[in-house]
Amino acid sequence: MIAILHILADVFRLDQRVDIQKKTFTKWINFQLAKAKRETIKDLFRDLKDGSRLLSLLEVLAGIDLKHEGANTRISDLNIALDVMQNIYSIELGDISCKDIENGIPKLTLALVWSIILHWQVKQVLAVYVNGMEQVNVETTLLDWCQMSTQGYEKTEVNNLTTSWSDGLAFNALIHHFRPDLFNYKFLLDKDIRYNLNHAFDVAHERLCVPRLLDSEDMVGDVPDKKSVITYIMCLFEVLQKSNLASQNINNNDSDFSQFSTKMLNSELDIDQIDSRDLDNDVSEVLDELKKRDTNDTVDPRTERFESDNNIEKHRATDFMAVDQDTNKSQLDTTPRSVTAETDKETSSNTSLPSTNSAFSRSPASDKFQTPIGGDSDGTTRATSPTNSPAHYLHPQPIL
Repeated sequence: MIAILHILADVFRLDQRVDIQKKTFTKWINFQLAKAKRETIKDLFRDLKDGSRLLSLLEVLAGIDLKHEGANTRISDLNIALDVMQNIYSIELGDISCKDIENGIPKLTLALVWSIILHWQVKQVLAVYVNGMEQVNVETTLLDWCQMSTQGYEKTEVNNLTTSWSDGLAFNALIHHFRPDLFNYKFLLDKDIRYNLNHAFDVAHERLCVPRLLDSEDMVGDVPDKKSVITYIMCLFEVLQKSNLASQNINNNDSDFSQFSTKMLNSELDIDQIDSRDLDNDVSEVLDELKKRDTNDTVDPRTERFESDNNIEKHRATDFMAVDQDTNKSQLDTTPRSVTAETDKETSSNTSLPSTNSAFSRSPASDKFQTPIGGDSDGTTRATSPTNSPAHYLHPQPIL
């Protein structure tokens, strides 16, 4: 009797997992189709029987135009779709056949959609930031990113991609790490699980335009479905990493180092006065440069800089004389100091240091994010565009 109850429990959990995956994958597909203003689907198992829907999804994801055979030849459309996935994008489909999709077999239809998500939403997005994706374990890389991004957050410990996210705090910590302006994380510590889950999903959807693929009931109770959680986290990853890069650019243009270097170059303080300050190590190179320039007490470093940048300043001095032709020679002799101060201010305002507030570190040589796991030394990544496209499947004009 106990064995029968265990079997029934396993069947129930399997059915529940199928329902969660079906709902999550349907929302993800509709999000992709809606972005391209394509017709969405209502029932995953039924609507994908029509091969044209699957072809439409591939067109949106790959940015190509595929040949449709028509409503009365859905097997042909399914053949084209599966052939494109296998032969052009090297997606492993295992034992999935057109007949399985046409018959709407839940397990195999979900496996097909997961293969699509894994290629375009997971691997292709990670490849932008991680070198050598073909040699990297996707789950381990994603878990490392989540752990680094949520490190130090109270009551949050990410050890996996399932149960660690059940209370909702990990989702909130992940969002707060990149966008602390959106909410107060400590406010959530005394809230219940459903509140925290809904808070994270609502903030991500309303403020970051991340599709709400999960609901609170999907995360509570039994072990959450890993594929559904990975799909949602990857949607967060795609948006948060982009916002992180944008914030780095803004911070670099307005960094404290830039402001301080501008102040020093335009300051009336002498070198000894600057040395007496309590300076950070970050500006030691600037001080060394100023000391080298201070070889003659009667020569202003800004004047030397003016002379070295003669081409730029000569043009400005010419404009100055054209505007004020009656200025006497003694007044013109003072031009280098004022003009150079303005030039130094403009030049130093663009001085910046790279931000280190990122989960991954960017490699200047390859312009890719490096992770502690795998990665090719040459910084190459797997090509995402087809190189062996069958001409009879593809139209010459890409989808806009």
